[in-house]
Amino acid sequence: MIKTTKTIASTAIASSGTYQLLSVLSNKALDVYGNDTQDGANVQIFSNNGGKSQRWIVYANEDDTVKLINENSGKALDLTNYDASINSNVEIRTQNGGKGQKWTLKPVGDGTYYVINALSDKVLDVLSSGTADETNVHTCGQNNSGAQKWRIFRCS
Repeated sequence: MIKTTKTIASTAIASSGTYQLLSVLSNKALDVYGNDTQDGANVQIFSNNGGKSQRWIVYANEDDTVKLINENSGKALDLTNYDASINSNVEIRTQNGGKGQKWTLKPVGDGTYYVINALSDKVLDVLSSGTADETNVHTCGQNNSGAQKWRIFRCS
């Protein structure tokens, strides 16, 4: 398991570094299914094992968004098929600079964050407030539930 100390300030997140995003509901990590490195690999939550498929390199974009690059694959967190509708699936894809790969990390005020997609203005969400390993992650309208809140930890 990766050592983490505390969630970091939003200003620190905007700087380059490697992070884990943990669901508030389950403390499970944002993860790429099966350690897959191919375009279109699904994103889910999974028990925190500190693996590279659960580690995300955060890069600040010039427009105050960030891109989240999976350490295992070098691919960006992205909306499937550039779909900005509600309940869009999330996957990894080769970096292309598009809005589907741009995210805003919005502090909730309790040490957690909403992760908001720049194309859809929808929030990264654990499907049906699930807590089991391999529960899908998608985007949907902000509803202030724990399924949409993430703790962000710098990897040490």
